[in-house]
Amino acid sequence: MSNQSELPQQNNNQYDQYEIEGENIIMKSIDENVLAGYNTGIEKNRLHIDFGLIEFARTKEILMEHLPKPPATIYDIGGGYGEYSWWLTSLGYELYFMGMHLTKV
Repeated sequence: MSNQSELPQQNNNQYDQYEIEGENIIMKSIDENVLAGYNTGIEKNRLHIDFGLIEFARTKEILMEHLPKPPATIYDIGGGYGEYSWWLTSLGYELYFMGMHLTKV
């Protein structure tokens, strides 16, 4: 990751630079308050209770309608706690996961 002073700043937004498969990618930094909220674990079991069960089932249906058949490579960017990544891996997909922090999955 590059020094923040070297990266663009627009409308008081901070940016981070990452190298992914040899390419430099610049993305808006994650707001510290948003990151703090996710770090509390508030989202951890959301897809396994109440309306989350319906959301999880329907999203899997939609994904199966649009994804190529395995084996295929999928990048799960912002994948929360990895529920969809674990499920897709079990179906034979190769997954690359990028969440908000390393302690989620």
